[in-house]
Amino acid sequence: MLAAVEELMREQGLARITTRAIARKAGLTEGTLYNHFREKDEIFIAASLVDQRLEARFFAQRVPAGSSLSIGIARPFGVPASPG
Repeated sequence: MLAAVEELMREQGLARITTRAIARKAGLTEGTLYNHFREKDEIFIAASLVDQRLEARFFAQRVPAGSSLSIGIARPFGVPASPG
């Protein structure tokens, strides 16, 4: 579902996305969507957090293992830092 949100954001921009479009793109009903999220903003926040965690993991794995930079990137997102 979050991948559907990201794709719609690229296609339409944030302001034009509807919950109906999100549900349709994800193969869900709007009711199912609202079982997990109270409003559209919560969906966007969840998609953003997932994206930030993936980016943190990517960078944490590419800086020197065990460095303070690796740990500093990973810790706020609950991502394991590269082993030292």
